[in-house]
Amino acid sequence: MYLAPKNFQLHGPFLNNCAYYKYPARIICKEENFVKDKSYKVLSMWILQILFYFTTVHVTKYEHALIFTIIYVIINVLFLFLADKTAFIFFILGTIISVFYLFYQAWLHLWSTSDQWEYIITHFLMAANFFIVYISTHLLKKVILKNKELTERVRVLEQYIGESKLLTRQEFERRQALLTTAMNRRNETGIIIFFDFTSFSKYTKESVMDRVASLLVETVRNDFDLAAEYDSNTLVILLQNTNEAGADIVMNRLKPKMEQWLANEAIQDMKISREQIGNKGPTLL
Repeated sequence: MYLAPKNFQLHGPFLNNCAYYKYPARIICKEENFVKDKSYKVLSMWILQILFYFTTVHVTKYEHALIFTIIYVIINVLFLFLADKTAFIFFILGTIISVFYLFYQAWLHLWSTSDQWEYIITHFLMAANFFIVYISTHLLKKVILKNKELTERVRVLEQYIGESKLLTRQEFERRQALLTTAMNRRNETGIIIFFDFTSFSKYTKESVMDRVASLLVETVRNDFDLAAEYDSNTLVILLQNTNEAGADIVMNRLKPKMEQWLANEAIQDMKISREQIGNKGPTLL
């Protein structure tokens, strides 16, 4: 497992050009304003949508109003789950087909001018309703998507996972790059140790990982080493300015704590590997 490319430059694009590390508060604030603006637009479209709906129902006959209401509900749900382009094509096709259908009915039943105007107005109101539905669902989906993106970006910007004092993977990789560069300049080495819990069942993995995480945080040097949750199956620690012998000392401190708090089966199922920064490939402990 390899966390950072060799010869990572301290002033490279990852650190200097990553806007989310340079100006996180400014960017998050800007995007929150974007979401607020879109939310106001969605609210405005909903108000307009309600006004058009009741206007259409009021000016149409009961049987037409009932059919319109059923179609209206279906269109709302359909447009919410369809892609924007598909929903727009669906709206255009529905409008064109309904126009030709009305032409056919007018020719077949020889509608009078007043009847034609009545159906023209009704058709216009219905088409306007469905277009407003398309716009409002389009804006709503944009707000939902942007909220998801903001949630993910906030998660990325967080340095620690909850109250565990474990670094997030992004923060770990960022600090690892800095430490690697500093150690290379001082001709020092470091050790990365991985704790893999893939073989555990989902029912026991979380509790075992939580216990091991707390032991790792207690064992490593708080202001010198790093401890992180690398992914949902892996914990990792970085020991800076040390070698294999130093890593053995850390593991010798850690193993009695594991034996005290974990069952022997859990310790055996846990796969532990280490990597010396700058060397090739991991070796099993």
